[in-house]
Parts: sequence; structure tokens; C-alpha cells
Amino acid sequence: NEATADGLLRLLSAIRGDFLTPESKREVIRILLEQRFNSMIPAGLPPHATVAHKTGEISTACHDIGIIYLPEREPYIAAILTEFDPEREGRRETVAAISEAIYRSLLETEPKSNED
Repeated sequence: NEATADGLLRLLSAIRGDFLTPESKREVIRILLEQRFNSMIPAGLPPHATVAHKTGEISTACHDIGIIYLPEREPYIAAILTEFDPEREGRRETVAAISEAIYRSLLETEPKSNED
């Protein structure tokens, strides 16, 4: 039972490719949008964000991967994989903080408008 960030990103990126039928793509997104555990990637984003994601926690692993939809930009994919001492608190909060840092970083790199 091993996951890598690269492997998970490739899996979600396949939704944009030709591997799945349009109907299958819609179904995958629908399932991911129904995730009920939203204390990681979504918790680090503004309320208007929509996140199609899958969490995973076992032993020392605490992961979340998803497609983030925001009205002000193109969707992006984030894969946050962490390893923690199982006795330590704050695993989900750390993933949420990383999600927020990614979001803020992407906002800072957006091209500026030349409108006056």
C-alpha cells in the first residue's frame, strides 16, 4: 500500500486526457466532489473554492489530493502527502496550512492585468 505524489498527480491528470470517456470523467469528478472529510485541502482555501478530492490516513500517513476549482483561475491539482508521528496532534491542520500556502503562492504568480 504505497502512494507517491507523482503517481497520484498522474492519476488525477488522466481526467484531462483521453484515457477516460467523458461520462467516466464526470463520474470520477462527481465521486471526488462528494468527499465528506474536508478538514485538509478544502480547509486551507477560501469558501468559494470547490474541491474534488480524496483523503487518506493510516498509521503515520496523512494525505489529501484533489482538483481545486476557483472562479478566478483555471483549476489546479494538489497532492499533499505527509508523514507524522501517530501520537502527534495537528496532522490535518498541517495539510490545510500547506493547501493555503499553495493557493497563496499561485495567486502571487498570476499574471497581472495591464488595465488602467
